Amino acid sequence: LNPRDADAFNKWGAALMGLGKYSESIEKYEIATKLNPQDVDAFNNWGIALVGLGKYSEAIEKFETATKLNPNYSK
Repeated sequence: LNPRDADAFNKWGAALMGLGKYSESIEKYEIATKLNPQDVDAFNNWGIALVGLGKYSEAIEKFETATKLNPNYSK
């Protein structure tokens, strides 16, 4: 794993989320968005993981960030 590859961290987070490991996936999304603050997919995935943890207000913040970065973004 390239420690500077935001996309790899986003995908790692998605794999963890698929296993139901929401807290661990959030750690990867946080790294991905620090490496690439324009990573709309990572912010969206982070929001989905927060929903999985029942943290809806925090999830909305991540979805809003994704929408601000790309107003045409939808999943």
